[in-house]
Amino acid sequence: GRLASEAPGELVGFTKRQLTRVRPGPVRLDSSNPNPQDYWRCGCQLVAMNLQSPGAMMDLQAARFAQNGGCGFVLRPALLRDEVSYFSANSQGCVPGVPPHTLRVRVISGHSFPKPPGGGAKGEVIDPYVVLELHGVPADCLEQRTRTIPHEDCPLIDETFEFQVNLPELALLRFLVLDDEHIGDDFIGQYSVAVECLQPGYRCVPLLSAAGEPLPHAALLVHVALSTQGGGGRAS
Repeated sequence: GRLASEAPGELVGFTKRQLTRVRPGPVRLDSSNPNPQDYWRCGCQLVAMNLQSPGAMMDLQAARFAQNGGCGFVLRPALLRDEVSYFSANSQGCVPGVPPHTLRVRVISGHSFPKPPGGGAKGEVIDPYVVLELHGVPADCLEQRTRTIPHEDCPLIDETFEFQVNLPELALLRFLVLDDEHIGDDFIGQYSVAVECLQPGYRCVPLLSAAGEPLPHAALLVHVALSTQGGGGRAS
């Protein structure tokens, strides 16, 4: 972890020539997981995870490897493979040679949100809101959220969010639905997807449980548009 944070440029150069494997630290007695994006953006080819520990980090892992037919292999971006290219894994701005993209996501509505596990004692209704998390190089990382919709398991939301994506090949988008509580918001469902896999237009986003299992009938209705800032792209 120190090398990825303190010398990311050197680690990128090393992984262009050598096969690198990363494991969770032995001091993680609770079997928690590090953020795999910290190592993917440095070019590390094999990033081991504690599969027995569900959570946001495992959601990102599942989204990354859902690409390419779920075969378990995803080709790294050319910036992380070509000797002649230079890339800083801690880039805070535009990536040289990669035109920035604009991602617009309109969250229209939610459908059949279940009550959080153990939420029966809190009443029969939920107060949901949706968080959109963009994960990638540091310049791309951003979190935005909708307003809370009180007492509604099929909320009408209709809010639009915009993200600048400087390196789409490494970017992941996570939809997170939470129940607004006074002390600690409860998890309802999530869905994570690689930005490269996003399809333009109106889409139904199926929600998954914390363990990654489908939640029956629970979904978000969204509209997606992705375009380069020069005007081209997959906008719809």
